Amino acid sequence: MAIQSYSIHVKPVEAGELPEDVAFVPEKSSYLAFLLGPIWAAFHGMWLVLILYLIVLTVIFSFVDSLYQGPVWLGTSILYGLQFFDLKRWTYKTRGYEECGVLVAEGDDLAAQRFYQLLDEGEITVPTLSPKF
Repeated sequence: MAIQSYSIHVKPVEAGELPEDVAFVPEKSSYLAFLLGPIWAAFHGMWLVLILYLIVLTVIFSFVDSLYQGPVWLGTSILYGLQFFDLKRWTYKTRGYEECGVLVAEGDDLAAQRFYQLLDEGEITVPTLSPKF
C-alpha cells in the first residue's frame, strides 16, 4: 500500500476529552468522482456539493451550444474529480469540524492509529469548545 497524506478534521470537544468525531481526508484526486460525478457526492453525503454541482452544470449547459456540451461536461468532470476531496474538506468545515493537522500513513486505519499516537505525544492539539457564559 502506498503512503498517503491526510488532513485531520475533528469536532471541537471539551478540554481534556478525546475526540470522538474524527475524519481523515486524503490529499489526492478521485477517479470515481470523475466517473460518477453527482452519484459519488450523494454516496458521500455531500448534499450541498451535489446541489451546487447540478446547478452549475445546468447553468453552463443552458448557455453552451449543444456541439460544445460534451467537451464542457468532460472539463467539469475532470475538475470535479481533481477537487473532490477539497470539496469534502469544505463539507466537513460546514458541519462544524475543524482541521487540526496533517499526517502521513499507509491507510485509513493506520492514519487513525497515528493520529491517536500523535495526540498522546502532544504533537497534535484538538480544538476545544469555547466556554459559554
